[in-house]
Amino acid sequence: MVADEPTTALDVVTQARVLDVLKKYTTGKNTPALLFITHDFAVASELCSEAVVMKDGDIVEQGQIHKIFASPKHPYTCELIRAARAATVEPYIEKLQAEDRAVQAPGHPIFFDIGGVSRAYPMPRKRPFTQREMKVALQSTTLAIAAGERIGIVGVSGSGKTTLLKILLALDSTDTGGVACDGKEVFPADIRELKWYRRRVQYVPQDPASSLHPFMTVRQLVAEPLVRLKVPGDRDQAVREALESVGLDEKFLSRRASELSGGQAQRVAIARAIATKPDFLIADEPVSGLDLPMRESIVALLTRISDERGTGIVVVSHDLSMVASMCHRTVVMHGGEVVEDAPTAQLLTAPQHPRTRELLAAIPTLHILPQALVAAES
Repeated sequence: MVADEPTTALDVVTQARVLDVLKKYTTGKNTPALLFITHDFAVASELCSEAVVMKDGDIVEQGQIHKIFASPKHPYTCELIRAARAATVEPYIEKLQAEDRAVQAPGHPIFFDIGGVSRAYPMPRKRPFTQREMKVALQSTTLAIAAGERIGIVGVSGSGKTTLLKILLALDSTDTGGVACDGKEVFPADIRELKWYRRRVQYVPQDPASSLHPFMTVRQLVAEPLVRLKVPGDRDQAVREALESVGLDEKFLSRRASELSGGQAQRVAIARAIATKPDFLIADEPVSGLDLPMRESIVALLTRISDERGTGIVVVSHDLSMVASMCHRTVVMHGGEVVEDAPTAQLLTAPQHPRTRELLAAIPTLHILPQALVAAES
C-alpha cells in the first residue's frame, strides 16, 4: 500500500483515526507493506519502522527509524527532527510548566465584539415540495477580542470555525447577533461601504496557490489591495516594504505567482495582507500543507509581524501545536459552539472540556530518544 500524505490538512482527531486504520490494516501476518510518504516526522514515528529521508531529489539518510532518531547523521535530518519536535505540544507544555506562569495577552481595548452570533443553512430537499431542514453551523457565540491580541480558534472539521471566520470577514450574514469592529457594526455589504473595514482587517488564505492569480506578478498581487481600497501614499514603496517584512527581496517583484514555491507563495500572501498596514490579520490554516521547516518559519514570521507592528491575529486552525507556539489565547469549538476559552498556557496544562482533552490527546507524539533531541537541537 502506498499512502501519499494521507493526513495532510486533516484535523488531529480525524488524523489519529486514519493512522489507526492504517496501523490495523498493515500490522500482523499476511498484511500488505506500507509505503508512507509524509513531511511529518512525528506521524512517521508513530506508524513506521524504517525511514528514508530525501532532500532535493536525493536520499540523504535511511535506516531503522529509531536509529535515525537516536543518531541522525545528516544536517537535514536533524532539522526535520527539530521541526517535528516544534510541531508537537510537548515543548510548550514543558516550557509553561517549568515557568509555572501563563503568557497573557497585551492589555488593549476591545477590537472585535462578537455578540450572540448564530448561523444556519438550508439543506437540500429530500423530496420535491417538502420543507427544507436547517443545518445549524454556528450556535449563539459571544467573544471579545482585544486589539493586538493573538487568538487561536481550534476544533475538528465541522465545528463552526469556518462559519465564524466568514462572519468576521463580513463574507456571510448572521441569523442572530452581530459583529462590531472598534465599536462600529460590520455586516456583508458592497465593497465601497466596507473599504474602511478591509483596510483594517486583512485575510491570509489557507491555499495561496489557488488564491493568487497565476499570471499576475508579485508586484501586481501585493499592490492590488492598495489600489482597490484606494490606500494613500507611495504604492511602490509600500509593496517593497511589505515584501521586505516577509523576507523576500526585490528580485521577486517581476515573478509570477505560478513561479513561486509553496513557502514563497505563502509569504507573498502575507505581504499582500500587511501592505495596507491592517490592525488585524485573520489567518485560515496558514501553514496547512507546508513541510515542517517551512511551517516553523511562517509561524515565526507571523509572530514577528505581530510583535513589531502591534497587529492582532486570529488564527483559525485544527493544529493546536501551531496555535500554542504563537497565540496568547485559545478558543475551542465543537458542534458550532465555544466549549472552552482560556489563555493558551492554561488550556495546554489544565484543559477543562473533554473535547479539548481529545484534541490534545490526538496530536502525534514524537517517539524520540533524548540524545537524538540533543543532537537535533545542537
